[in-house]
Amino acid sequence: NYLHSKGGLRRSIRLGEQEQLELAYMRNNAFHVFTFGVLCAIGLFSLTLFLIRRAEKAALAFALFQLSVAPREITLGNIVLLQAFPTLPQELILRAEYFSMFGLIFYAWFIRAMLPERIPLPLLTLVSAAALTQVILIAITPVWFFSSYLALSNLFLLAVLLYLLPILG
Repeated sequence: NYLHSKGGLRRSIRLGEQEQLELAYMRNNAFHVFTFGVLCAIGLFSLTLFLIRRAEKAALAFALFQLSVAPREITLGNIVLLQAFPTLPQELILRAEYFSMFGLIFYAWFIRAMLPERIPLPLLTLVSAAALTQVILIAITPVWFFSSYLALSNLFLLAVLLYLLPILG
């Protein structure tokens, strides 16, 4: 927790019977592993569709979205990834968690591929450049640095999401 700018407990402490707590813990882990597997399977399926038909840019964007968001399922909460690989550095897990937040940009490219008239290319390029800048910062700066700008990153992603929601409606 010393790595993160807001280190500490992520959730409140739960009290109860040991068996009930362990069962809830295992169910939570199973859900996250299952979701991770489903996201990876859908991503690989979409990637296969793109490899078969290279003209299907939407399949590529959707595959990249699924595959970039999938790691978030095993790096949050109980951090299932750390249970499977206990020697992984916490810094690597935090970076994977934050990288996955920017999968939303691939989703925007997916929407652009499906509905090109709805998202102007210059706007999408600008948003992608901003996201790429943040991803590079996550890759090359210490965790305490990029985690201190998490609120700005979240506002950026929220703005992208709010822009995309009416387009889909």
